[in-house]
Amino acid sequence: MAKEDYGEEYYNRCKDKGIDYAFYGNWQKQYAKLVTFMTGIYKMDYRNKAMLDIGCACGVNLKAFKETSIFDKYYGIDISEYLINLGKEKLELSEDELRIGKSSELPFENNSIDFIHCSQLFEHLNEDEILDTILEMERVLVSNGKVFITLDAIKHHRTRKIVLEQDPTHVTAKTIGSWEARLRKSFDPMKQLEIDHIFSKGKFYPGGTNDIDPLKKGENKRRTFYDHYSNEWSVFILKGK
Repeated sequence: MAKEDYGEEYYNRCKDKGIDYAFYGNWQKQYAKLVTFMTGIYKMDYRNKAMLDIGCACGVNLKAFKETSIFDKYYGIDISEYLINLGKEKLELSEDELRIGKSSELPFENNSIDFIHCSQLFEHLNEDEILDTILEMERVLVSNGKVFITLDAIKHHRTRKIVLEQDPTHVTAKTIGSWEARLRKSFDPMKQLEIDHIFSKGKFYPGGTNDIDPLKKGENKRRTFYDHYSNEWSVFILKGK
């Protein structure tokens, strides 16, 4: 991953496709609630604790997690100086909260982070960077800490070609089984069937009130994150050993 690949041109190209990394709204707020629900961290005592968002871009998800007030300290790190500076400007996040850096060289002490969030990053890393990033996650996470990862994996109709062509900066495509086998060496993973069950039960809505599924029964036909993304996202919930 080269930081020059993720500058202003990358930001504008994604924005033209409808993905504005500096936009903050309902989607991000609902997503943060979904993650806290799926991981169960809302049930835990995280006073004097810290969370880290790896590959945070402008920090919109970090801002949403901050609004949950679950943790005392919130950190985001990304290789893109442009995205980090844009996030500081638009989202009012501090120098301490948003940091420029590599996922493979985290600027944090051993056993200093209680919860790690990492969304759609690993597809952008080569094999060496993936290994180093996982080892760095393992190093900074406390022994009973939790990790929430989403990525684009090969599954069902999502072939290697689809994963790699999803974004021109994607360089790695693996099956869910391959990802889980590597993650298992460093963490204790929740079973995929259990994750899917929890994901399907989360009543959190990324779209507006008109974002409905006419095939749903009952009064509430709004589409959840599961309805939107279960076929695209591969989710991993992990615990430190």
